[in-house]
Amino acid sequence: MAAGLGGALSAYTILLRDFFADDLTGIYLYGSVVYDAFDPRVSDLDVTVLHRTDLNEERTRGLSGTHERFGRGLPAAGRLDVSFVPLRLVGGYGKDSLPYYRDGHFCRSGGGDVNPVMWRTLRGRGVAVCGPPAAEIVPPVSDEDLAENMRRNLDFLRLQMPLYVTTGTGETVFGVLSLCRVLYTLRTGEQVGKVEAGRWALHSRWQPLIQRAITRYETNDLSSGDALLEEAEAFAAYARALP
Repeated sequence: MAAGLGGALSAYTILLRDFFADDLTGIYLYGSVVYDAFDPRVSDLDVTVLHRTDLNEERTRGLSGTHERFGRGLPAAGRLDVSFVPLRLVGGYGKDSLPYYRDGHFCRSGGGDVNPVMWRTLRGRGVAVCGPPAAEIVPPVSDEDLAENMRRNLDFLRLQMPLYVTTGTGETVFGVLSLCRVLYTLRTGEQVGKVEAGRWALHSRWQPLIQRAITRYETNDLSSGDALLEEAEAFAAYARALP
């Protein structure tokens, strides 16, 4: 993990401890950093904050102000991708009313990325920044629930891919490699990082598209368009149609 991001995480942990006090259960890392797939140039740091009681409107406003102050003058704060979850929702899908923090902005609702993938990762590989091990709090996630979540992701990515393609190379690369991760999990029941999943998918007829996405991601070359990435929409439709 980059030094600046590590410092931001340390400062963030102190901030959350002060804000939540006894209501804080724990702060946990998941995502690319726990799969040895973290790239300090492009990866976000995925964080789950578990707290004992629901946040009311007053507390949510307070948390919003706290994050606004936190992000000032600390560019690395924009690399934190944080979901806030009360204990009563641990193990299931989140709700639209849950706040989250992403790209340096606190959103008072929207839900964040609270789903079986997050819980499976936290239970099996989650790193406790503070609090008890996640496996003591998070219940097991069944293979059926994980597969259902992957099918939801396929639907989402198929619908989003046209937007990704028009938004730019970075978004398209994200979409292509995310599709590879979903397909990998559906086929194996396991979870890996984007690049590893992309390499797994290189045996397919989509090899040129996937190889270009991997190369763009690994070299952080996301600034310019690439005609090959126009195939991303067809790849998304193909992935969704698989049995």
